[in-house]
Amino acid sequence: MTSGDGQLLGTTAMVTSTSGVAVYTDLAVAGPVGQKTLTFTSDGIGSTSAAVELSAGMPATVVANTDGLLSGVPGGTTDEVPAVLVSDQDDNPVPEVRVSFAVIEGGGTLSETSALTDVAGIARVSEWTLGSAVGMNAVQAAVDAPGVTGSPVAFNAYAFPSFSQVPTTGPQPSFATGVTFNRTRGTIALVNPYTGVWELDPGGGSWTQLVATVPGAGRIYASVHEATQRLLVISETQGPSYFDYETSTWVDAGEGDAPGPRSYPGMVYDAANSRVLLYGGVVAGGSSNPVAELFAWSGEQWTRLADPPAGPRGGHGMAYDPLSAEIFVHGGTNFGNPTGGVAVQDTWVIRASGEWEQVATLSSPLAGFGMAFEEMRRTLVLVGGTLLGSGGYGLSDGVWELVNGSWLLSPVRSPGGARVYDSVMYVPQLGRIVLYGSEHAGWNDLWFYGPG
Repeated sequence: MTSGDGQLLGTTAMVTSTSGVAVYTDLAVAGPVGQKTLTFTSDGIGSTSAAVELSAGMPATVVANTDGLLSGVPGGTTDEVPAVLVSDQDDNPVPEVRVSFAVIEGGGTLSETSALTDVAGIARVSEWTLGSAVGMNAVQAAVDAPGVTGSPVAFNAYAFPSFSQVPTTGPQPSFATGVTFNRTRGTIALVNPYTGVWELDPGGGSWTQLVATVPGAGRIYASVHEATQRLLVISETQGPSYFDYETSTWVDAGEGDAPGPRSYPGMVYDAANSRVLLYGGVVAGGSSNPVAELFAWSGEQWTRLADPPAGPRGGHGMAYDPLSAEIFVHGGTNFGNPTGGVAVQDTWVIRASGEWEQVATLSSPLAGFGMAFEEMRRTLVLVGGTLLGSGGYGLSDGVWELVNGSWLLSPVRSPGGARVYDSVMYVPQLGRIVLYGSEHAGWNDLWFYGPG
């Protein structure tokens, strides 16, 4: 073969017959399609050439031509459509091959049940309409020919839930408000440095003021120690204190090796170990760089733990999974103020053993978002945040879910627009996520997110 890519196969040297003809009975050309030149040479006589046009062979393999997990909303079409690539044994695309498509999970519909591959070897459907329920949908594509490796190919799509507003009014929040959920009481706790502590049953009712004062000033961060029913707060001007629901009083919570004042820490209740974990934050009055400090509060006393491998950060999210007794940590910024630094994109899990393991990466680096673990669907939900980078920062209206180990952006957006330092919490009594407020806009709106 004197021109064209590929490989000449079979017997390439033959003896002429009595009639002077050399017959190449098993000569073959393998490789990419296109024109090749075969040159035949005999010593002492010379050579002659022939042009050969190589076309695709029989279908041998099929692979997905649509990457990753697709998405949509219940009853809506997916962001992309299932498509496959059919190739021969030399990886040439094979046209005019029939591929059958079928829904195998979720109860949705396809615009076509079969399609022919085009000149590029690709077959696709025009539309995939998801089923009526929130959750996973699946389609498979099978080549209508025997012995094709990879057939059938499976495609998955996730139907995201939407938001519904909860008609309730409450105290006007400020940028400094800390919000958390008390699982035992079944109520949302709101701590505002100017108006005190408020409580709301998200299943119905109105905000109730429990106390008019809050220790410290500036931004407030809150968590609940469920075993002792103490509402823990820390601010950028004062170390930890707790609100005792039984006595309606504030008590200093500085016993043991306690953390100092700080902004933007992560706080979460670790039910398996009956403790509140506090991680990172920007130390007030010191460097603008966040710290990697990790503390545990038993409800009575603080313990300083070893700094984790995730490193220093502020403006990150923490969420607890009660089914696995694991804690998710995501994002934030690893230097500078969280409204002007550079965000990180990593997602970590604190295993039940205490080991930290990085498990995912988000395509958009974010800080200052709301995050919670949704127990019914076993997914991590993230709403809003600041889009931080070397070119500055903006605000996000994105809704992300960690599905099957990968972050997936929902076609649904944060209601009302972009949010930052919004509060996201899972309410087991409702089986849904609750979204509250936004710092930059001073919103005090309440939304449900999830099935139902």
